[in-house]
Amino acid sequence: MRYLWAAMLLLGSGPAVAQMLDTGEAWRSLPFTVREGKPMLPVTVAGQDGVMMFDLGTPSPVFLNRGAADLAPGQEVARGFAASGQEIVVHLHDAPELAVAGQALPLPAKVQSGDFSFAEGAFGAEFMGFVGLPAVEGHGLLLDYGRSLLTVIAVAEDGGMALPPPDPTEVVATLDFLLFPEELPLAVGRIGELPIQISLDSGDSGTAYLTAATRGRLMAAGLLAEGATGLWELSGLTLGGALMLPQPVALIEAGGEEDRRNRGRPDELRLGAAFFAAYPTLWNFPARRVMILRPDAAILAAPAP
Repeated sequence: MRYLWAAMLLLGSGPAVAQMLDTGEAWRSLPFTVREGKPMLPVTVAGQDGVMMFDLGTPSPVFLNRGAADLAPGQEVARGFAASGQEIVVHLHDAPELAVAGQALPLPAKVQSGDFSFAEGAFGAEFMGFVGLPAVEGHGLLLDYGRSLLTVIAVAEDGGMALPPPDPTEVVATLDFLLFPEELPLAVGRIGELPIQISLDSGDSGTAYLTAATRGRLMAAGLLAEGATGLWELSGLTLGGALMLPQPVALIEAGGEEDRRNRGRPDELRLGAAFFAAYPTLWNFPARRVMILRPDAAILAAPAP
């Protein structure tokens, strides 16, 4: 899930990237549940139990829901919009104590919040907000919907991860990505013969931002068809030289009124929860690389809960 910020927020003193692993810890497996397709981590915020979405689209270690979490009084610092269109008034607070799956997560001195009460119907009254990309940016990551585990993995200075690499026969594709400040991981793929920008967002269900011309071209080629549920089926997607399964996507006109992206408005395929549910992914954030794995890859059985 992406948000449009009216201002860039400086979080004050404290670590810019939260450390999900203790010094010397090789990996840590975190269980998650799935709500509306999104991975939800068990958390305790200021003594309150709840869940937070693991969201690659949140550009801070955490973004809290003050509609559910009992936070110290905050100061308004910005306004923006949720991807679904609701206005978000951003407050800055002293950081509360926060634990993920029973393990304390060190935070910057100040953290952001918004009132996400409108999401209660989808995510429950105990929805405490989002755990964002900076919480794992210094590590590796194994996202496995099949076992409902998010495994955070230590990465050495030479780029090697603490878990042994998967067998090459178990890797569907390897994708290098770019990572700019405040942005999603970005890569390049193809739909049929059409090159397209790819963004990766565990907080999005899956969205295709297409101009009318691109939409018409893909429909004429039989690569985009309207589904029965209001979503569209996109086929012919190639990543890292490998053909992917057809993807269900919401369709938004690139540059249209519903396009709330804050960096240009090109054709873009945002791969989200539906993609990650179909394919386990092994991320090395320092190396800017993600491996798309077979669902039966042996490495998935290696991390213990």
